[in-house]
Amino acid sequence: MLYSNKDDIKNCKEIVRSEIKNRGLDQLNGIIEIIVEDIMNITYAKGGGYSKDTLKSFAEVYFDEYMYSNLL
Repeated sequence: MLYSNKDDIKNCKEIVRSEIKNRGLDQLNGIIEIIVEDIMNITYAKGGGYSKDTLKSFAEVYFDEYMYSNLL
């Protein structure tokens, strides 16, 4: 999570919580921190920046592609 700040991490957590709730994936609540770190690292690696829109886009793909499945 290079070059991120507390606000970036907070925004990503809010987005992840929302995605979990909207998709009925309550079993993931215990690993939110790990998912946030994954999404932040992917976003950084792709050079997307940490705007809310960018984080939301990456989070949607993360959940659409079941990228969390290796964490279960």
